[in-house]
Amino acid sequence: MSSKAGNYQFKYIDDVIGSKDDSFIRVFSMLWADHLKQLPYFSDNAQLVFGDRFRPILVCWGYMVSMQRAIDLDEKKELAEIGIAVELLHKASVMLDDLVDQDIARRGNETFHVTHGQSNAIMFSVYLLSSALQMLSKSFIKHKVAKRISNKHYDLIFQTLAEMSTGALKEINNNHENQLLKLEEVREIINLETVSLIKNSFLLGFSLGSGSPDLERHMAKVGNCCGYIFQILNDFEPFWGEKKYNEYKGGNNWDINKSRKNIAFAFLMETFTPKDRNAITKTLFDNSVGQDDKYKMVKEKLIEYDVFNQLCEDIADMVSLVEQTLEKAKQEFTDPMLYLNFRVFIKKIFNKGIKRLDDESYARLVTIFTK
Repeated sequence: MSSKAGNYQFKYIDDVIGSKDDSFIRVFSMLWADHLKQLPYFSDNAQLVFGDRFRPILVCWGYMVSMQRAIDLDEKKELAEIGIAVELLHKASVMLDDLVDQDIARRGNETFHVTHGQSNAIMFSVYLLSSALQMLSKSFIKHKVAKRISNKHYDLIFQTLAEMSTGALKEINNNHENQLLKLEEVREIINLETVSLIKNSFLLGFSLGSGSPDLERHMAKVGNCCGYIFQILNDFEPFWGEKKYNEYKGGNNWDINKSRKNIAFAFLMETFTPKDRNAITKTLFDNSVGQDDKYKMVKEKLIEYDVFNQLCEDIADMVSLVEQTLEKAKQEFTDPMLYLNFRVFIKKIFNKGIKRLDDESYARLVTIFTK
């Protein structure tokens, strides 16, 4: 949303993601570009250069909600440095995830391991992770927003790393021979891999401020719901956003042996009788059946069992929970305009999450997110 003179109603949104030079996202983008120039290798790689910077933005929102006020330019610079570390964690996880899944493209550009090889992908991811931790440590010591730093902040970072790693290991190692992940296993992996970094990016920013424990609990619940919704929307893409997914991923390479944690597929398998589940599992692991035929079979079953609308009902329930939680948190907001802006921001990120879906699916979800 662009900043306009007199557009006071959305001043907080403009201050975070607006187009003015001193908005947080502009400050972050400049510091991120400078940071990339200092990298010893691969500073021009597309997977580093491009991105929506969602997690650093959450750090900024977390701090602003905690402080219950607008933030000055110095604070934005300090939060941007912490945001860079969070973005490095995210980029490292993305590179490793692409390598494990053998994806060939992301955002229409070659994935890191395709361009630079598997060994570089592994070692550079380790480098990014260690750089992120080092940068966080320096930022915590250096800046005034870090005056309230305690072991809690380090625990939050280490917890995030441990959860993301645990989720990835569960995904890789739960591939029992001729068996598929159960729905509860998929949900656990989503909570570990996706929800953790999204929720904790916000909580890291929040913990640097002076927000109350009650408000922190409310925001953690909102973060859990939002992270889970984002993963469902992401898992919709291979089936209900195929055209845009192909452009984003360089082709529809959906393969159950690589996409075992897709919640739409896991939900489908949960609805089958044991006999039908065994039959489709046998087909999916049959090497004589082509991947296109397997994909077509799964897509037909998803439509037959109306999985999209059933998961939309789950999303609607979680959106309702977000709304209820925000209503409970309202009394903790001393500035009504900040409260309004934060609610609008959440709706904006939900809307962004459905833009890669086909028109019919987009229209269905818009009715949920705009209630």
